[in-house]
Parts: sequence; C-alpha cells; structure tokens
Amino acid sequence: MKWVLVTGATSGIGRASARRLAEHGYGVIACGRNPEALAEIGRDASRDGLVMVPLSLDVTEPEEIRNAVTSCMSITAGEGIHALINNAGYGQTGFLLELSKDQVRRQFEVNLFSVLELTKALLAQLQQNRGVVVNMGSIISRIAVPWVGLYAAAKNALRVVSDVLRMELHGAGIRVVLVEPGAIRTSFFERAIAAQGTEEPSSPSAKEPDAEEHGNRLSDRVRTALSEVYTGARKRLSQVGYRPFLVFPPVGADRVANLIVRIVRRRAVRRRYVVPRGAAALLALLRLLPSPLLDRFKRRAFYLA
Repeated sequence: MKWVLVTGATSGIGRASARRLAEHGYGVIACGRNPEALAEIGRDASRDGLVMVPLSLDVTEPEEIRNAVTSCMSITAGEGIHALINNAGYGQTGFLLELSKDQVRRQFEVNLFSVLELTKALLAQLQQNRGVVVNMGSIISRIAVPWVGLYAAAKNALRVVSDVLRMELHGAGIRVVLVEPGAIRTSFFERAIAAQGTEEPSSPSAKEPDAEEHGNRLSDRVRTALSEVYTGARKRLSQVGYRPFLVFPPVGADRVANLIVRIVRRRAVRRRYVVPRGAAALLALLRLLPSPLLDRFKRRAFYLA
C-alpha cells in the first residue's frame, strides 16, 4: 500500500482529498488540529473500510512536525509516505495597512513556512519512495485584489517556492506540483471572514510619554487616517456579507480532490494545475485586459474610490 499524508484534512479540500485518496486504495494519514473532526474522520473510515489514520498536527509547531515524522514511520511500518499534500492554510482578510504584524506573520507561517518545514522533515521518506509533493495554492496569487491582499501575497510566495522546489528536488526523484483552485464551495471563506480585523488601538496613558508610547500615539493617528480612507468600503463589504462580486460560481471540493488523486497516481504530471476550467479561463481573460481597466474594476468590486 502507498501512503499519503494530507494536512488540513479536517475540512474542505483537505477532507475531500483524503477521502477520495482512501477510496482509491491509498493509505491516508489525515492531519489537522480539530480533535472532534479527526475523531469523526476515523469513525467514518472504519465504518466504510477505508485505511485512513487521523493524526493531530499543527503545522506551525516544530515539535508536532517532528512527532508526525515519527508517527508516519510507525503507521507505515517503516515504509514512509509516498505523497505529501500541503493543504493546511487559512485566509487573512482586511486592508493591508490595517493588519498587525502578528496577522502578517501568522499568514506566512501557516501558508508558506510550514510547507517548507514539513517538506524538509519528510524529505528522506519522499526520496526513498520517489514521491510527490502537492502544494495547495490559489488563483488569487495571480490576481492582486484588495481585502485579501495578504493571503494573495502568501500564496504568491508559495507559487515561487513550489517552482524552486520542483527544480531543487528533481535530482532526488521527487515531483513538486502546485494546484491553484478558483472559488471552491467550502467553509474557507467563512473562516477568512472570522479572521478579519485590525490591531486594537493602544490605550491612553497618564504617564509621561516615553519613546514606545509616542510610537503608539503615532500609530493611533495612522489608524485614524486609515479608518477615514476605508470606512465606506468596510461598510459596503459588511452589507454584502464580505462577499465581493465573483465572476464564476464556486464548485465543490471534490473537483480538486479528483485532481489530487490523478496527480498522486501518475508519474508524468504538469508543474501547475488550475481548477476548475472557469478559473483558468478567468486568468487567461485577465491577461488580455489593460491594467488601468482591471484596477478600476477591482476597486469597484471592493467598494473603493
């Protein structure tokens, strides 16, 4: 049996992919942070006769990554994994200059740094099995739009990292593939909305101002200025449930899951895949339009002047 490790397997694309891989005869190590969802995955697999092992894993914690590597060897009886699906991620929404350093750092830790760390930790197993690494990107990495700019930046960085890893790991017999979904019908967007917000203003202090307090007061003035710029846009976004205009309706996560199975099963694969076809058509259309026209459309879609 060949084994596949899927991160972010407790919901959305990750859960659909883990299930579909198991249905095609793969042993799946389904990783995530939600203990209830992991338990449910285990029960469903047992009921349906699928080989799917739930594994608790926070991809941003080095110790948990080390434990996961050991668990993989134990679960697979020393054979190791044949494929790594780097799917764990989340979207941070909000206008760029209003986001805190912690929000920026967390976005890159989950969507980029964890991919490098987990791939590195499992490199020996993947090399032994001449395996494949599938990184989950997004077409948003190629479409610079307001409100989700930080998420787009992290996925754009992942796009470059995937290209470089593909070249650097070629000699080790490891294939690296980037999958870039368009709008997918999952709870991802709801979680992105929940993650929105700005850094709270600092509280006034009665003490004599020192350098740090002076910096905080300057930050407050910046926040006030930003609020004046974005108040109208935030109000309109709130009225539409923080859902700007979508060119194509979302499709089910099974469309991505089916693609993941094809990538894992084949030796000859492309370096990148865009799914569904409507998303690929959108990217092709955007390449033909002049930048000033695109900027105007995007501003209006996100209610900016």
